[in-house]
Amino acid sequence: MGDLMHALPAITEAKDHMNNITFDWVVDKKL
Repeated sequence: MGDLMHALPAITEAKDHMNNITFDWVVDKKL
């Protein structure tokens, strides 16, 4: 989850500059 949280500021910045950008996530669920 940490890697995901660290990426959020970059995603917000990209979204501000590229309106048509999309993101897909793949997260490995570890038990």
